[in-house]
Amino acid sequence: MLHPVGSQPPAVYWRRRLVVLAAFVLLFVLVILTARTVLSGDGGTAAAATGNAHTTQPANGPAPGRTTTPAGGVAADDPSTSTSSTHPSAPSSSSA
Repeated sequence: MLHPVGSQPPAVYWRRRLVVLAAFVLLFVLVILTARTVLSGDGGTAAAATGNAHTTQPANGPAPGRTTTPAGGVAADDPSTSTSSTHPSAPSSSSA
């Protein structure tokens, strides 16, 4: 096995052996990663696959860019819930 016999030079056979060995190593790594993801029980998230435990969103609190509604019900900076009688797009009804 260490001395290849055939019509081609020995380097060809050694390269073939290296390719087969690399394919087996890759298959082994994929099986291990798949087993870790399935057995970890967290649904196979990308953070578990890469080993990154840092999350970008806080566990509690509002989503970024959102304001919380006060106990009274309506947020003060929400223009869609304004109760004023003047509306910028409404035509004025004053006639002189």
